[in-house]
Amino acid sequence: MSTTKNRLATKLLGKVPLQAILIVPFVVQIVGVVGLVGYLSFTNGQKAIADLASKLQNEVSSRIAGHLDTLLATPRQINQINLDAYELGNLNLQDLDRTIKPSIPANSRISTGD
Repeated sequence: MSTTKNRLATKLLGKVPLQAILIVPFVVQIVGVVGLVGYLSFTNGQKAIADLASKLQNEVSSRIAGHLDTLLATPRQINQINLDAYELGNLNLQDLDRTIKPSIPANSRISTGD
């Protein structure tokens, strides 16, 4: 039985050159390793891009929140001043232009409709 297998192996390998027998396994290994490294690099790159995008989204949203807080601070202050004046009875609701306009700072971005 063993001799039959040896004859079959000798018959198959006898037609294949020794150079091909030595080169093919190395080429297969190299192609496999290169493919594996390429795949791992690609997945690692995808994770890095996802992390970077997440950080960028967080930074942009925090900057937007900061700008909104800055822009909305003046109207809140004006509303609080007007509420305090109304509660003290110092705000005349019949003549709002004369009583509210002086409470708006000159460098404010608040429009008075003029």
